[in-house]
Amino acid sequence: MASRFFIIVCALKVCDADPGVVPRIIPPHLEGSEPRFYVMPSRVGRGLVGASATMTANIKQKGLRTMEVEVTWQNAPIREIRSTDWIGVFDQQLMDEFHAPVKFKYVFPKDVKRPNKTNGTLTFSLLNLRATSYVFTYISGNVQYPAVVAQSSPISFDNIMLPMGVHIAISPADSRKMLVMWTQNSYNGAAVKFGSSPDSLNATVSASYDTYTRHDFCETGSS
Repeated sequence: MASRFFIIVCALKVCDADPGVVPRIIPPHLEGSEPRFYVMPSRVGRGLVGASATMTANIKQKGLRTMEVEVTWQNAPIREIRSTDWIGVFDQQLMDEFHAPVKFKYVFPKDVKRPNKTNGTLTFSLLNLRATSYVFTYISGNVQYPAVVAQSSPISFDNIMLPMGVHIAISPADSRKMLVMWTQNSYNGAAVKFGSSPDSLNATVSASYDTYTRHDFCETGSS
């Protein structure tokens, strides 16, 4: 059997914060481990009691690279919700400024008729994007004046250091060689084991590596 040779390139880190960009600060009432949102009042007897809008994120199935999450919300204030409401998945570490969601879904079907439901459930499929944790946020209002209705507690993958994005290709410099490329958060002596069968990975080759930052992908001043 012909020998196999590997050249490994590891890309490690993406998009550090740009000090030239002024962040849009999250309102103080949304900060902390238990942020407070809108309250939907209801009349009981002669008094008014408030039922806070709540959101929970329950992991239904979790693997190393994917996760199925069921998101449930209750008591969304009818005066705040709109047919264009959506729920976004956000990197919790970036919640000190407004940013694009990792993923989002609209709460209501297109052309839904009022009144809109104040409770509901959506299911999200998430990829392991190396964020320490994720939060789900119910957002109403419009593009100019978004309003946060509710937010879940954070959820996370078990391992964000996992090597991912493996790509195998024939070397452009030597067709007898194979390139194995992937990404991971830290180099830490990365290597590839290989052999003639999955049960006989007796050979090892150390990886060369490279790094990249947000400036390799984004223009200066972009957020």
